Amino acid sequence: MVINFNPFAGLIETRAYPHARAYRTTLRQKLLDTFLIFFGYFNSKDKKNSHAGVFDYIPLLGLIPLLDKAHDYLLNRYGNESSAAAALRYTLTCLQLFFALPRIVFAAVLTAICIIPVYIISWAVSKKSGELKNEINSFIPDASDAETSSTNTVAQSLQIQHTCLEEICDIKVTEAMDTPNIKTLQFFAPTVQPESVTHDEDHLMLEDETVRPEEETQHEVLKIDIDTTKHPRFFQTLKELNVGGILSKQEAEERAGYWL
Repeated sequence: MVINFNPFAGLIETRAYPHARAYRTTLRQKLLDTFLIFFGYFNSKDKKNSHAGVFDYIPLLGLIPLLDKAHDYLLNRYGNESSAAAALRYTLTCLQLFFALPRIVFAAVLTAICIIPVYIISWAVSKKSGELKNEINSFIPDASDAETSSTNTVAQSLQIQHTCLEEICDIKVTEAMDTPNIKTLQFFAPTVQPESVTHDEDHLMLEDETVRPEEETQHEVLKIDIDTTKHPRFFQTLKELNVGGILSKQEAEERAGYWL
């Protein structure tokens, strides 16, 4: 399993447009990205984007991501019954708890120091960012291109779904076999399912163990058909901003095809 020790992983999403994330994200997201550079990002459900932080380069502290990867390896190799995996999990948990507060303080202080530079960067790209976003938000699909006949712009359609361009987490692109220039774009936004609880008929009180944590999923918020010969700029701008990872997924598929 490859360990990503690059604290800046994720900032450059595509090779074609390395500044896509800077143009697309808000100032708040830029500050969060800065925090994660120092803090690191470890998510067992999102291992692809997980990476070490600057904090992990402090002597001995870099052992935490190494132990985490070793634990995953033992679980995959021997399962939960492995005594080595259990011991490593216990050691890792103790280390994470012990260094949790210093890690947070370290990342928070350095992020605060970087607020002014991050704000300047955000201001510097705001004009170009606004122009690119406006091209997408103001686009009105043709009556024949929309799933339902409407004169709403993309921004208005997303607002009806209580979301916006910055919150789009995925775009699925499909094209017809006979007309490859017609592409169907499905826009997805994250949604948090409400907590679900089960009631025991024999008890008046809810049991804590029946409460499941919130699970983040995604749902479709917009679906349009685009004729890329009529609207080449709209599709290209989506790629320039890498909205919903549309370009990064394409580049990943191209790299995978190259190595096959």
